[in-house]
Amino acid sequence: MWRFKSQFLEYFNMTKGEGNAFLLLLFLAAAFIAWPFRPTFNDKTDFKRFLAMIDSTNKARTIHSISNSFSEFNPNSCSSQDLINLGMKPFVANRVLNYRNKFGPFKSKSQLLKIYGIDTSWYKRIESYILLPDDAPLNQSMTQSPIHNEQIKLLVELNSADSFQLEKLPCIGMKLAKRIIAFRNRLGGFVNYNQLYEIYGLDSNCIPVLKKYLSLNPNLISRLDINSTDYETFSKHPYIGFSMAKLIVAYRSQHGMYKSIDDLMLIKAIDSVKINKAKPYLIVK
Repeated sequence: MWRFKSQFLEYFNMTKGEGNAFLLLLFLAAAFIAWPFRPTFNDKTDFKRFLAMIDSTNKARTIHSISNSFSEFNPNSCSSQDLINLGMKPFVANRVLNYRNKFGPFKSKSQLLKIYGIDTSWYKRIESYILLPDDAPLNQSMTQSPIHNEQIKLLVELNSADSFQLEKLPCIGMKLAKRIIAFRNRLGGFVNYNQLYEIYGLDSNCIPVLKKYLSLNPNLISRLDINSTDYETFSKHPYIGFSMAKLIVAYRSQHGMYKSIDDLMLIKAIDSVKINKAKPYLIVK
């Protein structure tokens, strides 16, 4: 090192002091150039990242530990804590027990997927450990407990039932009962049972079973007069919407009052399928 330094001083004809000053300036210049590329360190940010990294690692270890501790189990005999120990969230475990108490034992593995909040990735990992058949016939999987069926003494009229009456039906809980009533109010009433398939969250497999406990009075349906209903009211109906409402009102303004519902077919921009779907809720006065 010293030999290199002496050769350097001799080559540039510098004294020792001049050489030291030159090397210091060279170091400072290099530091100045490299300064914008220095690694930044923010105490709060880096500490949060550090904690997040630790939390992520702990979660991964927990999941790995749970996945390695699976053992065969029957969801019809498990307690809430047993399900939690298998990696299920506590509120989902409670829903499993509530479903089992209300509708009877699970008949197949796939029935677990009907529980709102079930993690599908967790289900795939644990599926082979569930002591139930892969699938069950519809009439078996939808069989209700005797206690629940005895509660339904009479048919429930779908267009006038309140939430309390609907909650007594198979597959219907408090949230679904409220959704059914909300959808019914937006429609103006149900004209057929197939409209139940349009309700979010209602299992399609439940509907054939529900029909056994329902009646339908079409006289309770409320209809919109296409000659007097305004755009805003039309647009709120599930089968009409904004675009169709605008066309109905515009045509009425340009051509005068409608003489019959079939006059809507004269509006070329409206699909006849949509008109036929909305027809039971329309009237000409």
